[in-house]
Amino acid sequence: MRGLTVFRGLAALLFVSSLVLGCSGNPSVATCSAIFYYPEVQLLYPIPGSTGVPVDVGVLVYRGTTSHSPVALASAPISLGVGPSPSITTVPTSLPSPLPSPAATPDQPNGIPYAVALPTLSPNTAYQVFATQNVGGCVKPGMTVLTNIGTFTTQ
Repeated sequence: MRGLTVFRGLAALLFVSSLVLGCSGNPSVATCSAIFYYPEVQLLYPIPGSTGVPVDVGVLVYRGTTSHSPVALASAPISLGVGPSPSITTVPTSLPSPLPSPAATPDQPNGIPYAVALPTLSPNTAYQVFATQNVGGCVKPGMTVLTNIGTFTTQ
């Protein structure tokens, strides 16, 4: 009976170790123990779901995370799309002062606000806002994921 308990404990230890050390560093190993994360990026302005946004809004403000995110490094991985894929790229710009209003309240206080310049947009159009983010943890270096961080509709 004691041997069975030791065996179960050893099996549990090996299982937990495989989760923690699941990535061998070998890029040919396709399995990973689901230890990964997406850095959180939040659209602040225009507020997600807004309608009546002026076509010449000119700037989009978002909150990036403080580490592990290309957004936090202000590399401008923000794009807009009409439909399910991005078609309008953006470029970083200075954060407006004061910040545009109304803006969404950041859901995490440790984020850093960034801004990208927007071209003149089409009227009466629903835009989706996408952030290209690094996926951290147990993945190949440089792997990115495209995330929809909000929508807005122009006047």
